[in-house]
Amino acid sequence: MKAVQRLFFVTMLVFLVGCSDGSADDLEPFDHSALEEELNAESFQPKLPAQLPYEVEDYNYTPGPMSQKDTLLNFEFIGKGPTIIELMTTKGDINYGDDVATEQVEVGDTQGEYGESKDESSKRLVWKEDDISYELKYFMEGSEKNITKDELIQSAESFQ
Repeated sequence: MKAVQRLFFVTMLVFLVGCSDGSADDLEPFDHSALEEELNAESFQPKLPAQLPYEVEDYNYTPGPMSQKDTLLNFEFIGKGPTIIELMTTKGDINYGDDVATEQVEVGDTQGEYGESKDESSKRLVWKEDDISYELKYFMEGSEKNITKDELIQSAESFQ
């Protein structure tokens, strides 16, 4: 009888693990403390992701051009393949062009917009928090990983 119970328990455990819903457990932690220190010299300090859908091997950031130096920061989070997510942060608004079909999504307690480019080259997530607009942009071409809408949203919800 105990053997049957053990077998049932192991079977259920395997079943539950196999039916994982792709939750935030699938995201990789990103320690942004060094990047945060670099941002201290900038005119504003946006929130940064604590988790991304892949292991970040390198990152970089650049302020906007001189006319936007105080209102725009761009980041690249680079993984294998290369898998790249860009983050644009601005003290203004971010609007999509006609090449992106969008839908309203929830990013935590905030409304956001998710869109995929019509040529299927990128996926984007835009939301606004504390007067700063954020855009996570994933480039599909040449990437080893297919990042989903849910993974982008979960990454956005990890910002701190």
